Amino acid sequence: MTEPLVPNEETATSSNKLLWIVAAIAAAMLAAAAITYTLTRPKPVQTQKAAFLTQCPVANKQHPDHCISSNISKIKPQPGVATTYSFAILNEDNQPIKDFKTVHAKQMHVIVVRKDLAHFQHIHPTLNKDTGVWTLNALTLPADGEYRLFADFTEAGTKNSVAIYEDFTVGDVTKYQKQPTGDTKEDKTFGRYHVILQTEPIILQASTEAKLIYLFGDAQNAGQSLNSLEPYLGAMGHAIILSENLDFIHAHAMTDATLNSRGIVKFMATFPKEGKYKVFGQFQHQGKVFTTDFVVPVYKNLAPADVRINSGDDDHSSH
Repeated sequence: MTEPLVPNEETATSSNKLLWIVAAIAAAMLAAAAITYTLTRPKPVQTQKAAFLTQCPVANKQHPDHCISSNISKIKPQPGVATTYSFAILNEDNQPIKDFKTVHAKQMHVIVVRKDLAHFQHIHPTLNKDTGVWTLNALTLPADGEYRLFADFTEAGTKNSVAIYEDFTVGDVTKYQKQPTGDTKEDKTFGRYHVILQTEPIILQASTEAKLIYLFGDAQNAGQSLNSLEPYLGAMGHAIILSENLDFIHAHAMTDATLNSRGIVKFMATFPKEGKYKVFGQFQHQGKVFTTDFVVPVYKNLAPADVRINSGDDDHSSH
């Protein structure tokens, strides 16, 4: 009878050692492969974000879903010195908005004015679509004082425009000298342009729609009607209207080819409160944009809706 083969103790021990060596080598290879993958695997693409972007302070949230986050605290603008101003419009989650509608030829209209309504500018920044950051490469403020910058835009997928602002100081406020808002003269000359601003009704009232009617003459040509105005940013004119408290209105000229050919441009506007308003009108002629400014008083609305003021058709025949 043949006895079954039984491995001796030495043979079993050798086999166990071999299995442990193979297992150790396999584990080492797996560990090396894991390290190599970790070091060489593609890194996830991260959303670019400008370093200066921070959560907007509560005081800057004039609109419930939008605010301005900018680099203004880092650049500290000085009078007459060009500086690079960058900002983003943040949503309610403090994330930069990157998609905007084009409205009147631009996706963003920036209005800068000193708080005494002097040194008005209407400018247009450029957008980095990856970060949502807008940049004005050569923002230049001419004098010391406190300024307000308005960002006027329409977010993609929405209908209504939004205007929000940021306040900042230029230079040394102790050198600031407040300028008067101005008189209410309706007949002025701006360079070569003789301009008259009339309103309908003559007496403007708060919360009531009114017409602003510009009449243009050529001061270099005996004041003859200026019948060659050109469209500017998709309209025959833009009017930025600011109250002494910096209430903001951005109006666009009505389309009327017949009136425009006679040197007349009309706007519609509703003034929210009583007080003085400064109307900055911007127009284009021979490829150049020029700015006009007029001051109009707006009175408290005391009259019932059925009372006509300054209509000129009252019947005085019995007197």
